[in-house]
Amino acid sequence: MGPFQIDRERTTKAFNDDEMERIFRGLRSGVRCRWFDRRTSIGKRNHGVVVTLLATGCRSVSLTRLLVGDVAMQDGKIGLQLQNKKKPGAKRSHITTLWLTGESAEWMSAVMRGRPGGNKPTDYVFCAITTRGKPIPEKPITSSAIQHIVSEFSRALGFPDEKGRRITSHRFRHSLASRMGDAGAGLSDLCKQFGWSSYRMAEVYVSTEGAGSGWDLISSNAKDDFWLVED
Repeated sequence: MGPFQIDRERTTKAFNDDEMERIFRGLRSGVRCRWFDRRTSIGKRNHGVVVTLLATGCRSVSLTRLLVGDVAMQDGKIGLQLQNKKKPGAKRSHITTLWLTGESAEWMSAVMRGRPGGNKPTDYVFCAITTRGKPIPEKPITSSAIQHIVSEFSRALGFPDEKGRRITSHRFRHSLASRMGDAGAGLSDLCKQFGWSSYRMAEVYVSTEGAGSGWDLISSNAKDDFWLVED
């Protein structure tokens, strides 16, 4: 490994194909855990949180700021306006606009139809829920709650794996970036997708074989078109 004692390759954080298949299977067939019982408000919300993290690779803080008015449907696609790290309304706060197609758009549409909470443009897509299961549309889910949801999802699917790796919200982000880079996404594509202000982060993920800006569809595997398409 050379003089360094830690391997920093991006592939150590990205999900492999077997792990992705386990995640897709869990989301499709349902997770046997009260946290993801879609007969309840909290189960519907938590399922939607995981689907959105998987489909967009966004940061958990972006989900805490996502409003109903930030989601739009057009020509079979579903778009999301995601605010990145800066505080809401801050000068030069960075907004990333993503368009989902294929199965990802279908799943996100189902999330929006089934999610608990209000439907006013200023209501939160993923809102807080009381201990009695009542949604609070005007109050957002917290980042710590999202991390707990992902931890429960990880545990329900039998993670950590043999290497001790768990599912985390940031691993969804690394996995999408890796697959986009392997499929030929260029530096500007990756920066738009993940809200990076410089190419430095994107360079980690760009494939040395076939990299370019002409990518069109990112698939989890040959039969799934779950990943994001940038218009």
